[in-house]
Amino acid sequence: MGKRIYVAHGAKSNSGDFLIFNRGWDLLKRVLGTNKIELVPVKRWEPITGDCDVLIILGGPIITRKMHPQSVHIKKYLEKNNVPVICLGVGISGKDYSASEPYFTDQESVDFWTSIYNSTKLFSVRDIDTLDVLNYYNIPATLTGCPALFDCDIISHKDTLLNNIFLNESNYLTVSIPNNTKMFFSLGAIRTLFFLYYLNKKISRLDVLLKKQVVFQHGYQSSGNIPIAQFARLMGYSVIDGSGRGINEISEIRDSGFHIGTRLHMNLFFLSQCKVSYLLGVDNRTAAFLKTIPTPSENFSIRGIKHLVDEFSNDLINCAFKLKFSFVKSQILELYSKMMDYLIQVKKFIIAEDSII
Repeated sequence: MGKRIYVAHGAKSNSGDFLIFNRGWDLLKRVLGTNKIELVPVKRWEPITGDCDVLIILGGPIITRKMHPQSVHIKKYLEKNNVPVICLGVGISGKDYSASEPYFTDQESVDFWTSIYNSTKLFSVRDIDTLDVLNYYNIPATLTGCPALFDCDIISHKDTLLNNIFLNESNYLTVSIPNNTKMFFSLGAIRTLFFLYYLNKKISRLDVLLKKQVVFQHGYQSSGNIPIAQFARLMGYSVIDGSGRGINEISEIRDSGFHIGTRLHMNLFFLSQCKVSYLLGVDNRTAAFLKTIPTPSENFSIRGIKHLVDEFSNDLINCAFKLKFSFVKSQILELYSKMMDYLIQVKKFIIAEDSII
């Protein structure tokens, strides 16, 4: 009889979360793929039921200052089912906090994540800030990067990754924006409108003809997003509803050669495809990634938007992409090596749990 491994994921609606799941699942299948190990996806935003031998927490910003609702579901499951837990590429949330103060605001979170680590000593994180936060609480995690960063098919052709980095013939520009669930005239919505307006104004003056598409990763059905989608269409953008599927499953994005915007996992996807990506920072998740792999970025403010859009347009005119992004390839490969080493440790742990595997 083989092992039943629950893979607890957060791919509910956001196309970035689906990218994490798709790529994380691919990594797990490649390393743990055997008829003696059964991988079972479970939704961690719902109560977890049934029996498993090991539970894997797959990616996402689930390490929050106070117990995340998804962590609560995992905790309740573990209270009834004493199984070992493995973390794969998880991260801290985007909520602001000061580095001079403790990250967790409740002892329950400290106890929960400490017990998770102690159950297997296998705890992988996606960025340096998450690594530092956990080290503060005596949880020595392993930095592997986010699973979403690794396109195994591209990485398996290392020569392509090394020689053709950030060279493509596509003239599609993908634009990512925040999910505006609040009232339309919020500060975030005003910045988003300015971003779409200024980007359209800037690139329309270039000799290079770019086709623009804006992606709503959570969809655009909310009262805050509907008028932004309408404005984008008026500016000549195509509008894409990315909800309910992975970024890697959307052909318009796969066929695009450039990205600029606020969504971290859109940025990860383009970098994983050896394509250009300029990132506007909106929270701690962005800052944490940029400490791990620094790429062109600015804060999501009026001034920051202008600076980054100007930088992108200048680099487009001067063909400066290859020089600016060439270092990314080695960082992706280095993190991939760490990820694979970590997954080999995971497999050894699972095998050691039951000698019949």
